[in-house]
Amino acid sequence: MAEEEDPFKRQAIRNGFGKVCCQWWTVACSTREYAVRTSTRILRLMSFVEEKDEGESVRSLVLGMGEESVAGGRSAGVVLLEKCPSVVQLELRFRKEAKVGAPLVAALRGLTQVKEVELTGGAHIKIDDLDSILRSWNDLQTLKLSITINVTDTFKNNSPSTSSLRRLEIVADKNLIFPLARVLQDVTSLRSLVVRNDPHKPTLS
Repeated sequence: MAEEEDPFKRQAIRNGFGKVCCQWWTVACSTREYAVRTSTRILRLMSFVEEKDEGESVRSLVLGMGEESVAGGRSAGVVLLEKCPSVVQLELRFRKEAKVGAPLVAALRGLTQVKEVELTGGAHIKIDDLDSILRSWNDLQTLKLSITINVTDTFKNNSPSTSSLRRLEIVADKNLIFPLARVLQDVTSLRSLVVRNDPHKPTLS
């Protein structure tokens, strides 16, 4: 995501100004950007979005992804993503050893307007699932990854995953670039590739 002030700080500033008076509340707390760390707060935001019918207007989300399920085996974060299909900027901060399962993959594939994505933390994702997600993000311009990618023997790349990606940043062992290169080998739009080594993070399994 763009190099700018932390989204949680921006949200705190908006809410702080919003409490000055009722008029300020109307202006300052009308937002298309939300940042929440816990499943409890995600559930509250989900209820607010449903009550105000604002899902379509949300453009930016920063979520702390946990393991708690709320419906049909889906986590609160997955349900919220399903209700906000017009997100343009997305950051998911995964807790340790989190797995990117089928419900989250499906929800991410539904974000067809997304342009900037950052996935960080202890999550594991199959490279086939990552490839499937990228194929749905036709407008993606910036992708930052700091998660574990599980490479499968059956993985095959038959066509470009995304034709608009301009910037790819990886925080992991340098070996991660090789399986990702198979996903992105036909992407001619790529202008910036940054690989930052993290010797403490496993990247392939």
